[in-house]
Amino acid sequence: MNYYNIRQSFFILSSTIKVEETQKIDKFLRLLEKSCVCNLLHEKIVREEKDKGGRPGYNSYNLLAAILYSFAFYKASLRNIEDLCTYDLRVIYILESETPTYKTIGNFINKYIAPNRDQIFSLITKEIFNTSIKKGNINFKY
Repeated sequence: MNYYNIRQSFFILSSTIKVEETQKIDKFLRLLEKSCVCNLLHEKIVREEKDKGGRPGYNSYNLLAAILYSFAFYKASLRNIEDLCTYDLRVIYILESETPTYKTIGNFINKYIAPNRDQIFSLITKEIFNTSIKKGNINFKY
């Protein structure tokens, strides 16, 4: 047995997110909730999904949030998003520890996000606009 050895981790990385980061992510998720993007997604999924059997799917609302988060804060490709779902604690927090593959992410984007991209963008932009005006953070007057 000279050629094989047992590998052990000598240290354990922290797997918790700072409170400030969770607060930022929670604000992001509340923004998505208020924008009613999930309602748009819900209508499309309910119409198309049927009891097909097989493996249960991913939480589509969390997957949408993770994809939007990845596109907003990273230079994201499907493989990069897959890596973020596996290694980035913020995306893991959003997905509640689910780890979709790049193929699942690509199918979700093609099936739900790409056909509705204009509506998704306008709903999120309107909510950002409304939230900013209410808080007085941004002046949109010329």
